[in-house]
Amino acid sequence: MRAPTAGMFIPEVTNGSEISKEQEMGMITDTYAKRIKRVKAPFDGYVFCVNHQAVVNQGEALFHVGTI
Repeated sequence: MRAPTAGMFIPEVTNGSEISKEQEMGMITDTYAKRIKRVKAPFDGYVFCVNHQAVVNQGEALFHVGTI
């Protein structure tokens, strides 16, 4: 999964987590947290890699997700 926008990235799932479609996996905010873009799971699966960088650019990888 790629970042839809640039900003401060806050993941809410960990490696190995089972996820379900439309589950919130994290968020990207601007510097003052006035604009929040929530990142949701596109399908059921498992997370096997999480980006732990505090700042991300648009298009950077946030999560690697495997399907069931």
